[in-house]
Amino acid sequence: MNIAWRRWIGVGIVATGGCFDPGEAVLDTGSSDGSSGSTTASATSAPTVEPATATDPDPDTATEPDPDTATEPDPTTSPPIECDGDGPDPTCPAEAPFCRDGACVDCMGAAEDACAGLDPAAPICEAGTCAACTEHDQCSTGACRFTTGECFPASNLLWVDNTFGGCAGGVGSEASPLCEVEEAMGILNAQAGMEPWAIIVAGSPNSYEGSIDPGQNRPVAIVGPSVGLAATLSSGGTTIDLWAQSPETYLHRLTIDGPGGQPTIRCNTGQVFVTDSNLEGGSTTASITGCTMRLRRVYVHTNGMGLVVTGGQLVTDDVAIDNSSGGLRIEGGSAELRRTVVSNNYVEGGIHVQGSGDLQLINSMVFYNQYQNDGLNVISGGSAEVVHSTIVGALSCNDMAGPITVRNSIVLGHEFEAGMACTQATVHASVINQGLGQGMGNVMADADDLGSLFIDPSPGMGADYHLLPGSIAEGVAVHQAGDPIVDFDLDPRPMMVGAPDFAGADVP
Repeated sequence: MNIAWRRWIGVGIVATGGCFDPGEAVLDTGSSDGSSGSTTASATSAPTVEPATATDPDPDTATEPDPDTATEPDPTTSPPIECDGDGPDPTCPAEAPFCRDGACVDCMGAAEDACAGLDPAAPICEAGTCAACTEHDQCSTGACRFTTGECFPASNLLWVDNTFGGCAGGVGSEASPLCEVEEAMGILNAQAGMEPWAIIVAGSPNSYEGSIDPGQNRPVAIVGPSVGLAATLSSGGTTIDLWAQSPETYLHRLTIDGPGGQPTIRCNTGQVFVTDSNLEGGSTTASITGCTMRLRRVYVHTNGMGLVVTGGQLVTDDVAIDNSSGGLRIEGGSAELRRTVVSNNYVEGGIHVQGSGDLQLINSMVFYNQYQNDGLNVISGGSAEVVHSTIVGALSCNDMAGPITVRNSIVLGHEFEAGMACTQATVHASVINQGLGQGMGNVMADADDLGSLFIDPSPGMGADYHLLPGSIAEGVAVHQAGDPIVDFDLDPRPMMVGAPDFAGADVP
């Protein structure tokens, strides 16, 4: 559906103004704006976050609870179960484990935070059932441990606000916040133990300065504001450095900026989760050398290379890698891009894979990338799998590339672009401009067909590569086990193996 695409465009506009609007980004995040240069911390607003619909790690296959199936006992057919006290009660049945006002109830009828008291790993009430948290905003503390489903405890919070008049003498409480995030991290590093801690950062017209690197083996969350001014972290060097000691790092609702000569974020061990944020500046916004980095609803923009993976793993959901010198370079490790846009990247172009690097491109769009690489380029040992994705530009390779497969996708180019330009790729059930004999079930198209395929295939910023109803992409794709069950906009796809589907990232 085109609604989500308009949200992508909106995010790009917001990003040029200096803050990221997570409320416009449930898919649905990303951007194809044409801004350039580094965003500064100006007095801009960070609008309220919408309730999230995606779950980690793979919202393509997640299912939402059905509220119709979580009903309370019917008093007309069975007598209410009596109990004493207020809270979890072992005398109550599993479907109604809480006592309130003398009756056993499910979590919808229980007190706030009742689920956390029953099971810390299932602190959220969903349709009457306690469940793990999957979004930070589900937790009263504003921070969720995605790896365990627990909320960060209210006892382990530090507050930072550089606009607070007395922050120079602050102790880190909500009433007496610290001035800098780096200062809060120093307090945690000096503290014994491995309990998870969250740092709550207030919005500010001024950047929070300093390089942040935890020194203890504890989960850490840094959470910015949901409304009001944005929270920008910046540094004269790498802003988020290594995370070598933290097994889990969570960065939420932040703009993370850095200088031109070094990466804005470096991570080499553990897991880093970045949500509803801007990554910008630096020679690259994130250098992934051995960690697992998950980006969800994130906008990536820099005058250098957007993201570089030389080891470990990168996973993106609802991300835009936009208007950078280059989009993504994978030289080792792997990258899995889901519902991600790579567009408007100049000089080094879109996605480059080489060495032992491996790419999975799923439900994603790659378009309007220029100069050295017009789309996806795989060379010298690199490998790639493209499923239900739309590439308008070029898919190129050399003779030394590893395995390359394309399925249920669209690979075309404008008059000045090559389109399918990798003769050694295996291509099935796709719309391509050449290479029909490289697989089965492919359909031929060329630059003249772009206008009948896409809403706005103009070769520039502001293009819209959502499909038009009735286009030749309809029925070309064939659903296989493990294929995504939603499209780029989270609209449903067929679930039956062998069912026909639209080629490309979108279902119109």
